[in-house]
Amino acid sequence: MYHKSRLINFAVDILNDQIISGWIFSKLLQKKPVNLSIYLDEECVGQVVADKNRKDVFNLRLHPTGRCGFTFVFPKDIDVATYKKLTVRYGAFKASLFSVNISEIPFTFQEPLPQIFFMHIPKTAGSSFDNFVRRRYPAESISTRLESMDTQLYPQLAADKKYLVGHLPLGKIKKYFTLEDYALYTIIREPWHHLHSHLNWIRNIGKNPGSGFYRAHPKCVRKLADRLNDSKTEITEQLERLVNNMDGFEFDFFDNIQTRYFLDYRPEKVGDKDIVNALENFKYFSDIGRTEDYQSFAARFCKKYNLPFIQQVQPLNCSGDAPLYDIAGENFQTLLHPLVKYDLQLYSAIAEREEKD
Repeated sequence: MYHKSRLINFAVDILNDQIISGWIFSKLLQKKPVNLSIYLDEECVGQVVADKNRKDVFNLRLHPTGRCGFTFVFPKDIDVATYKKLTVRYGAFKASLFSVNISEIPFTFQEPLPQIFFMHIPKTAGSSFDNFVRRRYPAESISTRLESMDTQLYPQLAADKKYLVGHLPLGKIKKYFTLEDYALYTIIREPWHHLHSHLNWIRNIGKNPGSGFYRAHPKCVRKLADRLNDSKTEITEQLERLVNNMDGFEFDFFDNIQTRYFLDYRPEKVGDKDIVNALENFKYFSDIGRTEDYQSFAARFCKKYNLPFIQQVQPLNCSGDAPLYDIAGENFQTLLHPLVKYDLQLYSAIAEREEKD
């Protein structure tokens, strides 16, 4: 939750039945810490001063010192679930900062915390699910973005953390973690839309070749992005070049991307034997969701762990970009079918499994 007004800037990073954490400052008196009062219904259950150091806020140049953070832990003798509304007020006059119904607040896992591993396939609403689950754990029990870490850190993460998330294919998860220790989850997306979203993401990288965002990506990714931004070439011709001239790196990026995540190994090109391996690996997952039926997936998750289900109105990371091409167009589907052939089989099998369950 982020809010910017004429007088106040604030953000809430964590909000559940145990803790409220974030940052806030007055635009008029930026260096003077803001006092917050926490109310359940009309009862003030505590106060907190927003004077903790937030390096991230300082680094983003939002605040001159970064000392504007706050963390409020609900007293242990208070059962948040017995109230109807949470209100946070600020300042001497206790102006209302925000209010939320208790029914909309995530409730945390009870001890002992479950050990969950989320295999995050990009562009599948995985960020929404990660956020949905993460708010139910204490911050110190979570580790995300495992793909960007040194694998030598993995044993310690397995020992110390309860919720792990990463863009790691199943083969790597098997190699570095004991699957029997975790409830393993993932989400896949309808393959035609997934491929389109992935291509659009690559194209966006190349929209501003002079930007730091563009330069932050490897040369091979920038090359792909440049090709998809070539205004002199029709999109059909660009895609034909991609399909007919892919190398090993481009296969990793576009060739049946979702099936690759379910494999024990990295094939150069996905084939018939690979889909067999991918379908066999379903057995390792507690549940596999589909982006198109995301709310049902999240509801099943909550039911399993006896948590109240809160429907998410808007998934995270939704792109507002214009379509790159007509996803349902027969010519495009004929051209791009090799890139989703096995993902379509995977998606169909997961949909069938949902119907049986």
